Amino acid sequence: MQVVSGGVAANSVIRAGLSLVANLNDVPLIAPPTRLCTDNGVMIAWNGVLLQRVGSRIVHDPSQVDFEPSAPFGVDCRALVRQAGIKIRPIKIPDSMFSGNPL
Repeated sequence: MQVVSGGVAANSVIRAGLSLVANLNDVPLIAPPTRLCTDNGVMIAWNGVLLQRVGSRIVHDPSQVDFEPSAPFGVDCRALVRQAGIKIRPIKIPDSMFSGNPL
C-alpha cells in the first residue's frame, strides 16, 4: 500500500500519475480527498509559532541563516537497481492525462 497526501496529492497531474503507476503494479494507493490535501504552509507557520513561543531555533539576524543554495535531491539508486536485477517495465502515460494541466 502507498499513501500520498499534502500538497503532492493536491496536484491532479501528480496524483493521476501515481494512481496509474500504482494500478499497473497492483499496489493500492490511498489518498485523502483533494479538498483535504493542501499546501504545507499552515503546518510550517504553526511550527514557527510553537518554536517562537518556546524561544527555540528562531534566527533574528538574517546574516546568521545557514542555507544550501544547491542541495542534492536524493540518492541516485539506478545502478543498485540494475545490480539487483530488478526489472522495471516502462509505463506509457496517456497524453490525455496532461490535457488542461500546465506542467
